[in-house]
Amino acid sequence: MAAAQPLSSSVRSLLAGLYRRSLEFKLRDAAEAQLVYARSAGRIPGLQSVDVDSDGGLFRYSTGTETMYFPAPDLSGAVKLMSLGYQKWLLNKYSKTGFVAVESGDVVVDCGAFVGGFSLSVGTVASHVFAIEPAPDNFEALSRNVAGTGNIECSNIGFFDQSGSMPMNLSSTYVDNSLLTVDAGEVIDTVEVQLERLDVWAASNGLECIDFLKLEAEGVEPEIAESIGNLPIRKIAADCGPEREGQPTATAVISILRSKGYTCRTDGKMVFALSRSDL
Repeated sequence: MAAAQPLSSSVRSLLAGLYRRSLEFKLRDAAEAQLVYARSAGRIPGLQSVDVDSDGGLFRYSTGTETMYFPAPDLSGAVKLMSLGYQKWLLNKYSKTGFVAVESGDVVVDCGAFVGGFSLSVGTVASHVFAIEPAPDNFEALSRNVAGTGNIECSNIGFFDQSGSMPMNLSSTYVDNSLLTVDAGEVIDTVEVQLERLDVWAASNGLECIDFLKLEAEGVEPEIAESIGNLPIRKIAADCGPEREGQPTATAVISILRSKGYTCRTDGKMVFALSRSDL
């Protein structure tokens, strides 16, 4: 019998992608995720094992190349994404080649920063990054992650179509906190959060133009798009997944942005928009 031929790198990469996708919906908790990824690291291209330990009230998730603080020790999604390269994954998610991406010298607003993965991914090329995160536990992790970067500024607020305060439902997943009904996990608490219109907030921070807006707001993307007002924003990347009472927000967001003169393209649940002046 002839010896089995080694798999080509392209086939190995394809199998790796299928393997990673299969894990996404099958891991019950972070402990299981850690075990699976640790056993698979080294066998699957690009997969890294993840260590989790407590540190000053937060939890440090570490691979051989990346360390991030998260608000809880049992986030299976965090283990998965850290194993795949968390910051790089976020950078790819909010970029559309040849259309919308963060470029050298950009002023970036990261709306829905969570623990700062996207902010860190673009902080090396952007001139300044404003990381916006209303949930208190996530904000604490965000502040720890970006400490010492020099050009990433954190604000413990949210954006909405009116300034003021509103109750936010905090989810047991930590990534699904929402001003609306949480779309995953259980509500573990409700806190009052400070909200500002994007155009009002920009004016108060002396921003006459924003180069790149990353938008992830658990279903209130339309309200935030509306709150742009007449503020010039060159490029927008918005996660418009089904998080508004189970429905996606892409149609509403695209309608609002087109009325403001943007050219929009979609990629799955993502909406990418480019201002008329940048075409």
